[in-house]
Amino acid sequence: DGPVTALGVVFALLVLAQTLAEDPGLVSVLSTAGWVLWAVFVAEFALRAAVAGDQRRFWRRNWWQVVFLAVPFLRFVRALALVRVFRIARVG
Repeated sequence: DGPVTALGVVFALLVLAQTLAEDPGLVSVLSTAGWVLWAVFVAEFALRAAVAGDQRRFWRRNWWQVVFLAVPFLRFVRALALVRVFRIARVG
């Protein structure tokens, strides 16, 4: 729990820095670092789910973590949908 908690604090600081940063290069680096940390959180959760003895109990107790892990991914999917809309509009 300790390392993941520390990564959570780092992730929060990354998000804050990303909102305050003005240099496009720095924003890109911070965004990439945020996605990498998000992937680490997803991998850690998947590992805990895989080794859980009682699956029903695990999912019942950790459903809220699925929501928090899904939110950044949904933002990414929305961005892909916007790219598709702009591509279709450009063709038309």
